[in-house]
Amino acid sequence: MSSRNWTLREITDVFCSHWKMISILVVLSMIGLAAVLFQFPDTYESEAKLFVRLGRENVGLDSTASTGQTVSLNASREADINSLIEHLESRSIIEKVFEKFSRDMTFATPREREIAISNLAKKVTISSPRSSYVIRVSCKGETPELAQRTLDAILATFRDEHMRVTRSSGSFDFFDTQTQSLQQQLEKANLELRDLKSNYKLASYEGRRRGLEEELARVDRDVAESRTNLASSEAKMLALRDNLSQLPQSLVRQMVGGQPNDGLAAMREQLFQLEAKEKDLLARKTNDHPEVAAVHHQLETLRSVFDDETPTHSSMQSAIIAVEEAEVKALRARLDSLVQYQTELHEDLLALNDQEVVLAQGERRVNQLESEYLANLQRREQARIDEAMQLEKISNVSVMQAPTFVAIPVAPKKKLAMVAGFMLALMASCGLALLIEYFREPVIQHDPSPAAEWRRESYSPVPKPEYLARQKG
Repeated sequence: MSSRNWTLREITDVFCSHWKMISILVVLSMIGLAAVLFQFPDTYESEAKLFVRLGRENVGLDSTASTGQTVSLNASREADINSLIEHLESRSIIEKVFEKFSRDMTFATPREREIAISNLAKKVTISSPRSSYVIRVSCKGETPELAQRTLDAILATFRDEHMRVTRSSGSFDFFDTQTQSLQQQLEKANLELRDLKSNYKLASYEGRRRGLEEELARVDRDVAESRTNLASSEAKMLALRDNLSQLPQSLVRQMVGGQPNDGLAAMREQLFQLEAKEKDLLARKTNDHPEVAAVHHQLETLRSVFDDETPTHSSMQSAIIAVEEAEVKALRARLDSLVQYQTELHEDLLALNDQEVVLAQGERRVNQLESEYLANLQRREQARIDEAMQLEKISNVSVMQAPTFVAIPVAPKKKLAMVAGFMLALMASCGLALLIEYFREPVIQHDPSPAAEWRRESYSPVPKPEYLARQKG
């Protein structure tokens, strides 16, 4: 079989010579396609749109998983959208929807049931535009009502399942029990700590320690001061014992302490006045003058009384030493009292240090129970809100567009199918005509005889004009 180079004229001649066959094949193909399209059932589609907003499901840990405050997560919104799409496409939702619409297939075989579920899954299409919080869900059905009801059942099942998987069942009862138990433990720990403080006679440990430290510092200062004063008084007393006898009486009299004697002072003043009067009289009169004698007698009497009332030099020395000894004894007694008080304060401080361990353990126990109680109280409130939201069917996924009711079928597209069928039938028929001409008996191209020329002309799709003119001649 030799290859032929087809010219455009020859191809056109082939189509013209086989036009009846091409027309018949095209007509038969269109009739068959029309019959198939007529028998093919219409398919309708219902569409809905879901809007995903930021909610409790994707901003923190679940209450049963967190051990402290709610922790914010850094997951992207694209991951949230992909997770919701995966959940929508899950087999569990398709099976639950299938159970609602397959009451008559209760006794079907597992194979038939699996085929029906697969067909239902193929009818559902889920997509989401890029950088969008909207999820598009569509479902196909034999009727508009069936497509709408099926899609509505899918959305309702998805919302129930979404709330179930994003919330922990029974978490409120668990945290309520834990909160009550911790509250009882906290009350018991507070009572034990109060009893400890009562036994130790403490209102505040820090206040008690601060008071002891301040009192101990004051006593230390008083002890140091008392010791200094005692040493000074003892040295002064020793010095007085050694040197007091050598001091003049007037200086010793000035050193005598105590309250002044008002009677002696008045007597001394009167004595000074009489002495001055006596000198004045003696300057003008003789010793035998009665006035001088009377003043002299008064003066002698007063001097006798004054000498009897005025202490002696030795008694004043003894008084001075006695005063110093009394002061030394007082300082020594004060020092002993302060030292004893200082020892008691040190013992109280040591006892307080021992009590600090017990009180610190009690306070740590109370603080720990209080923090756990408040944390569980917060988790219980969060679990209560979750249960309330689940009962009210509130989630971060809302229906932005309800399932639509579209009475125009989406498949089959008959006009487009007829046009495409006509083009395919025409192309196939033309190809068949070219194939027939290609497989005809080959013509001997190099034979110059009239018979070979006739054969070449006879195998041409359309007789050439020169050959027809020779046949007529």
